[in-house]
Amino acid sequence: MCGIDLTDFQYEIGYKYIRPLCRGQKLGYQLSEAALRSIKGEKVYTITATDNIPVLKSMNMFGFLPQGPPYRSSLLVNRPPMQLFVKMEA
Repeated sequence: MCGIDLTDFQYEIGYKYIRPLCRGQKLGYQLSEAALRSIKGEKVYTITATDNIPVLKSMNMFGFLPQGPPYRSSLLVNRPPMQLFVKMEA
């Protein structure tokens, strides 16, 4: 995928779901921050939809960089494109 060999990455920031009632409290940010702190110095990646503004903002704040162009998932039909982000050291 876009010249990045993800087998070199042991860690992925995966899906987080914050209940609507709890949104706006920066819980997703805090979860990501704790995960990154626990793997300090390691490579990590995440994949998110290009319309997921809260995740895009937090990944930018944590220093993740987009890799390659957005792409359409064959599994998520009628959904916005996905984007790969990497951080070379957590």
